Amino acid sequence: GRQNKIVYGTVENSATYNFFQSSNNTIYQKMFESMTTTVGVLQQDVRTGFQDVLDTVDGSYAFLTESTTIEYEVERNCKFRMVKNPILRRTFGIAMPRNYPYRSLINDAILHLEEDGELMKMKDYWWKQRKENRPCTEQEPGPELTIEQLRGVFLILACGCIGALILGFLEFLYSVYNVSVENHISYMEALKIEGLFALKIWISQKRNKQLNNKNSGSKTSIINNKSTNSLDSNNKWGNFPDNKPELLTDL
Repeated sequence: GRQNKIVYGTVENSATYNFFQSSNNTIYQKMFESMTTTVGVLQQDVRTGFQDVLDTVDGSYAFLTESTTIEYEVERNCKFRMVKNPILRRTFGIAMPRNYPYRSLINDAILHLEEDGELMKMKDYWWKQRKENRPCTEQEPGPELTIEQLRGVFLILACGCIGALILGFLEFLYSVYNVSVENHISYMEALKIEGLFALKIWISQKRNKQLNNKNSGSKTSIINNKSTNSLDSNNKWGNFPDNKPELLTDL
């Protein structure tokens, strides 16, 4: 009700007109006031309302009427567009005299047709199939996107890839540090080993036997050296039974 770019109207004294007139909703009251105070928006019949929509080239006029009528016209003229979310949903009935003997039979028949989906089939047949124009659902393809319009997407993708590479490199350096600490080797040696392993993409499992063998070999050599030194020191005294020197004295 506050906007003034698009004017709207309906058929005077129609069901839609009476709905806005008797509504307690503040927005609908303002809309009814706008329709009654604006010149030329209230129509004498539905056909005139649809024609006024076509006559406004800039699309500044909207026609309000029952959604069933709009759907029928939209299927036959692709220049019309129906706004989604109808303002009010209502059903139509057949007027009969009071105490009409066939009223119950007709009501039961209509309810039976609605439950079986026959009414929807009849609507699809008369609204959509029985027409000469092409279906309005076939929309013309929109304009193609250019490289300039997509450069923002590529920029975000490039920044993400660069950030991932930096984080991956830092994680690799931290892993090399842990390897050097665990195996008691220098950082550069661990970097060389991990780098060669990363380049050998056909190897799926890392081998640490070389590092372990190297460390264990150095420890074994030390132990062997100590054992050899102890044996050499013991052999200085000769091959005594108890491996101890004896003192010889003259009596």
